[in-house]
Amino acid sequence: MNAFMAFPAGVMVAGAFIVLVGTVIIHVVFAHAVELDAKTLSATVLTGGRIWALATLVGGVFVAGLYWGIHHSTLFENQER
Repeated sequence: MNAFMAFPAGVMVAGAFIVLVGTVIIHVVFAHAVELDAKTLSATVLTGGRIWALATLVGGVFVAGLYWGIHHSTLFENQER
């Protein structure tokens, strides 16, 4: 019998649940932050702030990073917002 089979299934389920809850919390927090930040900008790129927040809710940290890269980095420094 290998070590994985000896591990209690309840502990594995609890660990997976904790990871799931943590992921959901992170997605919601980042989506809320993106929406609040989009309200402070005069205009957002590609779409509105609520769509960016919805995309962040689905895509998580990766979409939040994309949002930051577009709106707060020097990629679009010379353009009016």
